[in-house]
Amino acid sequence: VFVVLFMPLQTFAAIDPIIIQDMQMQLNEMRETLEELKEEIFWEGVLNKLSHCESRDNNFAVNWKDAKITGYPNKGKYQYQPSTFLKLGIKHGVFPPQFTLKEAEALIWNEGVQDTITLAELQNGTYKHWTNCSRITGIGKQLSLR
Repeated sequence: VFVVLFMPLQTFAAIDPIIIQDMQMQLNEMRETLEELKEEIFWEGVLNKLSHCESRDNNFAVNWKDAKITGYPNKGKYQYQPSTFLKLGIKHGVFPPQFTLKEAEALIWNEGVQDTITLAELQNGTYKHWTNCSRITGIGKQLSLR
């Protein structure tokens, strides 16, 4: 298979054009899969950098310093205020519109929900919620170059 992939298609001039067309389609599918994998790895890296900076990857992290400023501590590996977590969860369709703050607070510790909301917000081009860590890790610059 590897020999076939790296040989020019003109080498196969004597082969049925349908076979060549099929090989070209397979090669294009492989290229698309590679691009999808590169994209997935990029976003996984962004999430890893952000969660490490915000909480040292601790799903159950609580920042009580912010409670002195806002009245509520930041929670979870991406350090959300409960109201922000609810708002972004609704915005990105993770929570239904009628979801309550109490319901959102119950899910703020869920790694999958945290990742889904955070990824949606970052892919939307918004990283202002994580101003310090986006600057420290270079995520803000990385995303602005995309």
